[in-house]
Amino acid sequence: MRHARPRLTRLRFNTALGLLAAGLLFESGPDLTRAVTAFASSSEPAACGYEHLRQQAVNAGTAQGWIMAGDCAVTLGDPATALEAYLYAHTIGGLDSDALLYVLRSIGFQAEAAGDLNRSRWAWAEAASLSRSASDGLRAARALRLAGQEGAARARLSALDETAFDGSELALLFEERARAIAADQPREAAMWMDRAIAIEPAAFRHFDKGLWLQAAGDDAGALIALEAAYSADPHSREIALANAYAYRRAGRHEDAALIFADVAGREQLNLTVREEEGYARAAAGQRSAAATAFRDAIDRHSVAQTGNEDPMRVYRLRREVETLERTTYFTGYLTYRDDVAPGGFALPEQGSFESQIGMEAGWRPEGLYRAGRGLTLYGRAYQSLEAGALSLADDTLQLGLGVRWKPFASHDFNLAGERLIAGGDLARDAWLLRASYGWTQGGDWNPVADRWTYTSLYGDLAWIPDDPQFTSAYASVRHGLRFRAGEGWAVTPYLTAVGQISNDSLVTRERLEAGAGVMVSRWFGEDQYRAYRHRVDFELEYRAGMGDTPGQSVIGRVVVNF
Repeated sequence: MRHARPRLTRLRFNTALGLLAAGLLFESGPDLTRAVTAFASSSEPAACGYEHLRQQAVNAGTAQGWIMAGDCAVTLGDPATALEAYLYAHTIGGLDSDALLYVLRSIGFQAEAAGDLNRSRWAWAEAASLSRSASDGLRAARALRLAGQEGAARARLSALDETAFDGSELALLFEERARAIAADQPREAAMWMDRAIAIEPAAFRHFDKGLWLQAAGDDAGALIALEAAYSADPHSREIALANAYAYRRAGRHEDAALIFADVAGREQLNLTVREEEGYARAAAGQRSAAATAFRDAIDRHSVAQTGNEDPMRVYRLRREVETLERTTYFTGYLTYRDDVAPGGFALPEQGSFESQIGMEAGWRPEGLYRAGRGLTLYGRAYQSLEAGALSLADDTLQLGLGVRWKPFASHDFNLAGERLIAGGDLARDAWLLRASYGWTQGGDWNPVADRWTYTSLYGDLAWIPDDPQFTSAYASVRHGLRFRAGEGWAVTPYLTAVGQISNDSLVTRERLEAGAGVMVSRWFGEDQYRAYRHRVDFELEYRAGMGDTPGQSVIGRVVVNF
């Protein structure tokens, strides 16, 4: 006997339409899963008995049976299975216009949820053609955009009359108009999204508006929008991190650090977010907290090792810890030059031109030196050597106490004021003012390379305003290649050039030297969390000069950094 086709009852049809209406409240956002599970949240998922309904649909061979099976799959949050059932119903056919429209709409929703965007586009186009309704036309435009047919989507949108919409659907219309132009007109897209937000202020709409304003260069407006999104949905990782990075751009590093810390606390194996927290806290001047964050990032890296470790990245983190936890430094040097230019160049006004031994110690108080800029208090002492010997020259001891100000975190530019204190008759009691700038690439140890480029630039202006006045302009450059010679050891052949012009109120002197050298460097003093803290350089140079420094010179130097 042939089974009679059970018709889709009015109660069942209205229930299904209620399911779609519930989905409309969420579906237009990025989390489409909420659409297909909205109805399920208010019903017993297992109560519908999908397998039983599916078997009944197979046995009956009716479209209505497959519709009921599809509705059940929707309540279970399984869009792929629901889509399959609705497609069976559409293939079997025999539906009246209301039921067919219901099936097409269901296919449109579930196909999108399952990632089958072309089938969703087809279903909504069929539904819009059948119903001639503005609502289905809007859904068809949206499906076209999602399927990559932006031009056709804009054409459909332009044909829609916004007076035909209200409530959530009007908000969706404005949202779609925004998305249709966002790639080329982000500011205008943000304006359309504002109209959608005024009707239905969903978190994802604030979020997308913020991203578009960022793309348009309006960081202040973007931050306001992103803050609104974060306030509406503080548990969204994507929204939270977008806020944190926006705070960083706005210079609100403490606010950024709090969000990074919150996300890192939820993702115990995430190295990157804790690392970002460290950089934010360092920029905010929270040196101890930043070091703690970097230490935790290092620990996370060791726990989460997957065979794709990045030693250079971890070494940078260890260098950050070492830099943040260091508040003092010491530098000592011994320079020997086999010739001395007539009259010499008054030291310390630039460089180690004459044979000399010296040291400098400094302190960066945490309250005065933060986020890579601030004040360094220092003291130094140096004394010339006898020409052609390593013995100290009498009455040449020079002492100095000063303060150095570094105003920019990302540039090694310093302004210094120093009181020179004579330790011998040939030294000076005077004030020394200096502006200097340095840049180095490849100066630190590289844990992964067998060789790496080394470049160093340095220049400064020095002025002693006391009588007799002294002025000096100095510049030096080095460029070479470091070769690993063992763990913590490197040999660096390099080319160098030095230029200086000085005036001591009596005579102006110039020097220009160029040559080559070799440097042997030894790094030491590391631990699990801190990169190498100390280094010793042994240098040997040959230079040829011109101007007031003719001839040839051989220079040996030992420099110790602690």
